[in-house]
Amino acid sequence: MASLPAAKKDSLFEVLSELEQAGLIAVVNDGKFADGEGNLQGSDDC
Repeated sequence: MASLPAAKKDSLFEVLSELEQAGLIAVVNDGKFADGEGNLQGSDDC
């Protein structure tokens, strides 16, 4: 991904999208959200 233009490196979403399109990763959306500690549906501290 060193050849990725700087404009595409501005957000994690863009980088993950490019990696997925290149077949380097798989992004699975199970419809569940977790906070930064992995608690499903977030927590009161978030």
